[in-house]
Amino acid sequence: MKKIKSIKKCNNSKYQIEFMDNTKIKLYDNVILDNNILFKKELTIDDYAKLEEENAKEDVYYQTLKFISKKMRCRKEIEKFLDKYSITIDEKNKIINKLNNNRLINDYAYARAYVQDRFLLSSDGPIKIKDELLSNNIQYEVIESLLSELEEDQIYHKLEKLIQKRIKGNSIKSNYALKQKIVYEMENLGYEDGLINEVLSTTHFNDNNIVISKEYNKLYSKLSNKYEGEELAKQIYYKLRSKGFHDSEINNIKV
Repeated sequence: MKKIKSIKKCNNSKYQIEFMDNTKIKLYDNVILDNNILFKKELTIDDYAKLEEENAKEDVYYQTLKFISKKMRCRKEIEKFLDKYSITIDEKNKIINKLNNNRLINDYAYARAYVQDRFLLSSDGPIKIKDELLSNNIQYEVIESLLSELEEDQIYHKLEKLIQKRIKGNSIKSNYALKQKIVYEMENLGYEDGLINEVLSTTHFNDNNIVISKEYNKLYSKLSNKYEGEELAKQIYYKLRSKGFHDSEINNIKV
């Protein structure tokens, strides 16, 4: 038997029990109340073991609450989080049901917030957002409904802004190579091919002569320490071709 010396309320929804042998244990208030510990003067060894087991389960629930408090989570994310703990499927389901009953899991609210945040605060396009939500087991119909709320003009102007940023940041690629790179990047970000081509068709690109001249000068400065004459010209030519410049552009360089 373990005789109880004192029970003291602590922070974080816990009580501390001190025993006559000066040992201590902290238990969640639910465990204390469910087992009527406040009215007991001693515990059997079996009682003590049971309290430790129930407290461990309650701790998983509170760790899950902490996980949810950092940001909104969907059911799949919570299930994955719970997989870290050595609990049974039944215990896992009980925690999820408890969260559901307390309205702490709401996949629709999660999906709505996700669509708005990713579209407004990241470079992601509708296709990538859709794929991410599908990977989290959000219903297809829900995703389609939420994405349909995004206005076409919003998507167009966001894509246009991203493409303009890539063009302004370019200093080494030909317009041809740059367009290929932009198409590849925008597809990976989740924009439709048709919309990408539509934006590109009305986008002004920098003068290739300016870009190729800068790149030529940079290559000349770098390679002239190693090559000279025809070999130098050949090495610069190959480098410029690899960046997507055409023969006519290379031959017309004004250094």
